[in-house]
Amino acid sequence: MLGEHGYVGLVLYLLMYLVVWRNGTWVIKHAGKVPELEWATRLVRMLQVSLIGFMVGGAFLSLAYFDVPYYVMVIMVATRLLVQQTLKEHAVPAPAALQKEAQGVA
Repeated sequence: MLGEHGYVGLVLYLLMYLVVWRNGTWVIKHAGKVPELEWATRLVRMLQVSLIGFMVGGAFLSLAYFDVPYYVMVIMVATRLLVQQTLKEHAVPAPAALQKEAQGVA
């Protein structure tokens, strides 16, 4: 990616993966507490494993335009949206730290 798009392209590319990884971490953190969302936790963990595999392969080959990682990213974001919607519908209480953060208290 660096050779094809320069440092700006590399930073944007890596930032995209960082944001998707953090979405997955959010799902694991919040869906892990709800038994009916266990599927989401397992799905996101496997998606993260597949992204690691892609990154390892991408270190040795030029896979910048391979489309499967983008599908994985879309699935990860869609899973987060479904988990957020399910948590909102079931009114699962947030942990105390998250409630303070939502209220603006440090």
